Amino acid sequence: MELVNTAKRKITMSNTKEINGLKITIDRDICIGAGSCELLAPDVFGVDDENKVFIKDGFDTDEETIKQAAMSCPVIAIILEKNGCKVWPE
Repeated sequence: MELVNTAKRKITMSNTKEINGLKITIDRDICIGAGSCELLAPDVFGVDDENKVFIKDGFDTDEETIKQAAMSCPVIAIILEKNGCKVWPE
């Protein structure tokens, strides 16, 4: 599914994305769309029309910011792995 944001940049929605060895996975079955991850890392996460989080393309956000955003999820719907090892949740 594709969206166009207000800056007219095409956004591809995804449940899993890997960048620099960090794999980000969204469990959309448990996501409640609280949006705390989007507030902390708006270049990485968005909330769609179904009130579920997705991962945006083309982000250049540091790993610590992504981890803080994942940790802010009240239902732990964001899973992070680095080089095959789980980073969050621990």
